[in-house]
Amino acid sequence: MIKSVLEDNKLQLLSLSKKVVTERTIITKLLHLCCTFDSVDCATSLLNGEFGSVPVINEPDSTGLSPLHAAATANAARCVEMLLEKHARTDLESRDGRRLLPLELSLCNTR
Repeated sequence: MIKSVLEDNKLQLLSLSKKVVTERTIITKLLHLCCTFDSVDCATSLLNGEFGSVPVINEPDSTGLSPLHAAATANAARCVEMLLEKHARTDLESRDGRRLLPLELSLCNTR
C-alpha cells in the first residue's frame, strides 16, 4: 500500500485497500501518509469516500498533526492546495507540544 501512495497510484491503492482497510482510523492514517508524500490523487480519492469511510479532514494523527500540518511540514504543495480547496482549517494548532499552525510549520522547514 505504501508503494501505491509513493507512486500516487490511486487505482492500485483502491484495489489493495478493499482487502485491508475497514476502519476510519486506518483511512485517516492513509490520508496523512498521502499528504506527507504529496500523493494528491490518492488523498483526493480518500476524501471523496472512494475507499468507503471518509476521513475527517482536520483530524490529527497520533503525532498531533492534521493532514494540512503533515502536508505543510513536507512542503507537499499539491496536497496543501487540495486540502485548502476542501476547506481544511488553517487556524488549527498542532497538538504536538509546539502548538504551531500549518503555515508556521512550512516556514520552519529548511527546504
